[in-house]
Amino acid sequence: GFDPGILGVDARIQILRIFEGALTNVLRHAEASVVSVTLQEEAGTLVLEVSDDGVGITPDQIDGYRSLGLISMRERALRLGGHIEIEAPEQGGTRVRVEFPLRGLRA
Repeated sequence: GFDPGILGVDARIQILRIFEGALTNVLRHAEASVVSVTLQEEAGTLVLEVSDDGVGITPDQIDGYRSLGLISMRERALRLGGHIEIEAPEQGGTRVRVEFPLRGLRA
């Protein structure tokens, strides 16, 4: 598995804050009963994914820079050289996927 101990302190804090933001959105908006979280390395990229089975998210909410606290999550991802994808899968719910280049995150 992935060892988060290899990450620098700032990277760990920023990733934790993004994770907290994603969970806060689930608690406040999703009406979900199941949340799935993964943190793994994929070919030199660190991937954090948070998925839920809730009511989903609309394109307007995804694109709205003031909605659901997404602006903070986007800024934190950019700070680490990464990017965030937010989508409503066909089966329902919401998926937040954040990818960071691992080389820039090491301690």
